[in-house]
This record gives sequence, C-alpha cells and structure tokens, in this order.
Amino acid sequence: MRVAWSNLNEAVEDAAVEVSFYPLAPGASRTARTFLILSEPRCCIAHAPADPSGAIEVFSPDPIAVRGGMPRLSGRWRLDRFRR
Repeated sequence: MRVAWSNLNEAVEDAAVEVSFYPLAPGASRTARTFLILSEPRCCIAHAPADPSGAIEVFSPDPIAVRGGMPRLSGRWRLDRFRR
C-alpha cells in the first residue's frame, strides 16, 4: 500500500506500506537505524517539525541510507500508542 502524507490516518496497523520522504537523521549521518522521515524538506537540518504529525519515526535493525532528496521507504506500519 503506497501511503500519501495526506492519508496516513488510513494506514492499517501492520500493513505493508511505502512512503516517499525527506530524511532527518542525527547529525550529518549518511546512514542511520533510527531517524525521522518528513513530508517536506526542513529549512534547518537540525530541527524536527514542531507538529509531530509531520514526521514518521523509523526504526530499522540495519542502517538505511539517509541522503537528501525524496527516496521511498517500504516497511510495516506500526503505531506507537504510548506517545501522544
């Protein structure tokens, strides 16, 4: 299921999803296991969006390339019910 940022709330728990994004990784990392993906490029590379609905947090057992641009990422959709 390809997910657009405008319909993230329609993604079903544990569904296979694919989303295009702008990466935001810690520091100037070229690869990361945990990072944010954003719906639009940031004006400042160091800051996450103020509105959490503008980002998805990614966790991966293996490093993923986090270069600039608008790559696509595929994976399983999981909701973090503990963060509000």
